[in-house]
Amino acid sequence: MDTPPAALKPPDQLNPQNRGQIGSDSRSFPALKAILLTVVATVLLLAIHHWWNQARTWEKTDNATIVGTAHQISSRTSGSISEVLVLDHQPVKAGQILIKMDDGDEQAALSRARATLLQADAQIALAQANSSKAKADFERASELIKSRVFSIADIDTARAAKDAAAAALALAEAGKDVSLAALHEAELQLSYTVIKAPSDGHIGAKAVQTGNRVFPGQPLMAVVEDFSWIVANFKETQVSKMQHGQRVEVRIDAFPDRIFPASVESVSPASGATFALLPPDNATGNFTKVVQRVPVKIYFDEADAREFNGRLLPGFSVIVSVNVREPVHVLGALSATRAHE
Repeated sequence: MDTPPAALKPPDQLNPQNRGQIGSDSRSFPALKAILLTVVATVLLLAIHHWWNQARTWEKTDNATIVGTAHQISSRTSGSISEVLVLDHQPVKAGQILIKMDDGDEQAALSRARATLLQADAQIALAQANSSKAKADFERASELIKSRVFSIADIDTARAAKDAAAAALALAEAGKDVSLAALHEAELQLSYTVIKAPSDGHIGAKAVQTGNRVFPGQPLMAVVEDFSWIVANFKETQVSKMQHGQRVEVRIDAFPDRIFPASVESVSPASGATFALLPPDNATGNFTKVVQRVPVKIYFDEADAREFNGRLLPGFSVIVSVNVREPVHVLGALSATRAHE
């Protein structure tokens, strides 16, 4: 069978328009590739520049936590708990009564101290009367000895009686001082049966119930103050440029969508290992160099401290970034928070 003449032509001669399109695509591909490489290289350079700028400007660590003041509440005397007037996590004010103890023994001791004080007053009155009589007898004897009515022995006896009466009066007055001290101690022991909050805050770690028998120093609960700050443990290679007043950005895990402004308050005078219970001694044993951590104290901005009062809880994990290149500035919160602490 004969082949049509069109089938014998080369493919590029069949459709001139397609031939032009194929040539154009082959020429545009290298240009598109060059554009893409340029864009990628530019983005990469910008990323490297941003990373380098960040590394030079900010020192960052996630070894940081929020810290606060927790007052451990304990008893100063032994006894039984008669009333517990607060609940877990309850807000309290400074001076508010937290616990009342059975004060029967202390009330009895106070009554005895008051009775002893009254007895001391009576002894002083008696000693004063005896001293006045002995003094008067000595003065009369001194006058009568001139007329030879009293002998020298009589005047010596009167003088001795006067001195003895004066000594008895001084002893009675000293006894009153002892009684006053005993009364003061009894009042103190009675005051220890009422335990009050040392500051404003919230109750935590409550471990006491009505009827419990407690002993001096036994932890009963804690009062956690609302004021808090940050302790960030930076590597020793990061703190060379840190100083008071530098700007800080804080990210708290509990509030992931917010960046809290803060400021460096102070840098620890020694590494954390120096204050450990068993500090390392590099002069003994095999030495292995370990990068030390240095605690840095950071205060929140005053506005955030007010807005999140009681919500920035001690123990929260945070990520801290300190700007070590900008000029030092101090947030308005520092004076107030430093005075509070």
